[in-house]
Amino acid sequence: MLRLDPSEGRIRTARSFKAWEGGGEYNVARGLRRCFGLRAAVATAIVKNEVGLLLEDFILQGGVDMRYVRWLEGDGVGRTVRNSLNFTERGFGVRGAVGCSDRGHSAAASLKAGDIGCHILDIPITAFDLPAPSRVSSRQRGGTSLCVPLQDEVVYEFPTSRFGKPIKITWYSGVIHPDENGEFPADYDTSFLPPLPKEYTDMRRGYAQLSPDGMFIIGTEGAIYSPAMHLKGKPVILPKKREAEFVEKLAARTAGFANTDHRLNFLQGIAGDVKKCNSDFSVAGPLSEIVQLGNITLQTGRSITWDSANMRCVGDPAATAFVNPPMRPEYL
Repeated sequence: MLRLDPSEGRIRTARSFKAWEGGGEYNVARGLRRCFGLRAAVATAIVKNEVGLLLEDFILQGGVDMRYVRWLEGDGVGRTVRNSLNFTERGFGVRGAVGCSDRGHSAAASLKAGDIGCHILDIPITAFDLPAPSRVSSRQRGGTSLCVPLQDEVVYEFPTSRFGKPIKITWYSGVIHPDENGEFPADYDTSFLPPLPKEYTDMRRGYAQLSPDGMFIIGTEGAIYSPAMHLKGKPVILPKKREAEFVEKLAARTAGFANTDHRLNFLQGIAGDVKKCNSDFSVAGPLSEIVQLGNITLQTGRSITWDSANMRCVGDPAATAFVNPPMRPEYL
């Protein structure tokens, strides 16, 4: 994304900004290249316009390989896809730093499950204490071995859960809003749109009101709608009349977390202020395994029967080859 810095001023009163490139994963790649002299590349998507070309110039100055960047054509106004912006204000004294993101419908939102899946899938996987899936399947439109699909659907089937019952999770990518007339572009495949639960449509809401990212957790007695990753968007229990009865239960479930900000929790772990981080390797390892299985099905175009104990795709050596491929020498 393009980062805009008001220097020593405030965002709200600034008349000029310094421009930089940035992003959590990109910053690591640039640091590896400029600080440690290692070969590094970035896999992302950028809209081919003047802002995108500015980002390209910044990235090349940083020495980061751009061969895995997917260039997208925009519509000129940012309705379909756009380059994201982030305004970052420095903190002084007791006043903390301030960040203001403008990144809805960004080009990177078109990337595949592993890029953002961990932030969203972590919630149902942790809440339901899900093991590795027994089967993963997918379908897609417009994907290749190097370019991500324009639209895709990945289905994870878990054999059991915290409640002793199997659970299915479906991941959807490439979801866009209809226009003011409720119409989608002519080449858009609406079969890839997620089905909306009745509790949501009963509120006279549809695809036009969906947030850029989020999830529905659909049960037998209602649904939970979270309009943002990390549950930051204040999840809503549907029907809303049942929300009050769960407030006390939610407080009891989250009481064990010293801090819900994952960045601060990481620093607390380093300082030894917490005995166990909210998302340590016991969480991140299995979660990464689950998310990447979706990418394997998209790469192979086949369903996977997964043997987690032996880390293999049953009866499919070609798919298993994606599980732990050898690292290329230039990146060692």
